[in-house]
Amino acid sequence: MLLAFDPRLRRHVALKHHRLPAARLVRRRALQEARRCAAIDHPRVPRVFDLLAAGRELLLVLQYVPGCDLEAALSGRRLSPATALSLAADVAAALAAAHRQGIVHGDLKAGNVLIGGDGRALLTDFGVAVAVAEKPAAVSPAAWTPEHLRGEGLDARSDLFALGRLLYRLLSGFDPFAGEGAEARILRSEFPPLGPPLPPALSGLIAALLAADPAARPAAAGAVRRQLRALARELGVAGHSVARELADAFQQPAPAEPPPLPAALGAASRRRARREAVARWLQRPAIRVASVAVVAVLLAGLGWRLAEGPPCLALAPPRVSIQPGTDLEAVISRDWLQAEFAAALRARGALELTGEQVPGGRWLLTGDGRQLHCRPQARLRLSLECRQTLCLLGLDGAASHEALFPDAGIGHWRLAVQRLAAHPLLPD
Repeated sequence: MLLAFDPRLRRHVALKHHRLPAARLVRRRALQEARRCAAIDHPRVPRVFDLLAAGRELLLVLQYVPGCDLEAALSGRRLSPATALSLAADVAAALAAAHRQGIVHGDLKAGNVLIGGDGRALLTDFGVAVAVAEKPAAVSPAAWTPEHLRGEGLDARSDLFALGRLLYRLLSGFDPFAGEGAEARILRSEFPPLGPPLPPALSGLIAALLAADPAARPAAAGAVRRQLRALARELGVAGHSVARELADAFQQPAPAEPPPLPAALGAASRRRARREAVARWLQRPAIRVASVAVVAVLLAGLGWRLAEGPPCLALAPPRVSIQPGTDLEAVISRDWLQAEFAAALRARGALELTGEQVPGGRWLLTGDGRQLHCRPQARLRLSLECRQTLCLLGLDGAASHEALFPDAGIGHWRLAVQRLAAHPLLPD
């Protein structure tokens, strides 16, 4: 997730980034997630504001929830029973709203639960959500249920198993199915029992939620929410505040008005529209015939100049634009980007250009002690644009960008360069 600022409505938003390769399936899944989230109108589910296309990138614009995710809140701490029950009840309310729309989340885990500054939990990331009785895509082991492992279609009771697994972790501090043999123990519903000082009714509810047979679990998330609220009242913790207990886990609030997103996102969309308009123009029969004739003449006139040689890629020095005050890793420079990009191309099996241009439009390769002539298949140039809160690393002409925080670790930068080197538009 990325944090951005909407200058028109003057509000912070969260961006979920989808990279779209040639396969249309990923685009359909991104649209599916947006539609499913938008269909759930409930305060415990982040609202969907928009879906933006920029070249081969899709950005899902969501409600920004200041605070932290539940995985961060659980790091190095054990929650009080009152906080655990409050958060679990909020998640159950979100599940009930999704189930009323015929949607099964299918990937419920701590990392997909956000905790706002008011201490209320919101359920996010419906990227693998399915309709009732459908089989889901691959999910993380932390969200496995018996139905996932048996390859069965999911229903509301599958989400309730995941809710029971999450509630157990909230109360005990550890996942009941972590460690070796997790799959077999999930299928048999084998986990250490939770004893006193928890009320027997709470232990019984967790056992029912974690039943291996879906028929033995509670029938509806709404009923589970009511049970959790009743158990919280039984604990009788006067003046308890989830926000106060988790205050040290919350992230720093966003600045009042951070710099807007770099213009490259909008420019990529405009470039795509221009390319599509040109493509439609070229589809006209007269233009197509004339184009074929011109290409044939050019190939006939220039064919004698083509010399055999290995295919290669010409690398131009990267374009770098960094706003003053950006806290960028010191090692990130034009030379570092060029060296990493060349190494990533070599790892892919491409032959990058390291020499100089010679007459005839060919280039002389001098790397590894060789002296070969080649005609580049493409000329490549990286571009880096950094504002104070966000950097875009892209590839000229490919309408593909990697969004990174300026202070991201060197490993994240290296992976971003490697993904650009593996762009499907680049020749092998």
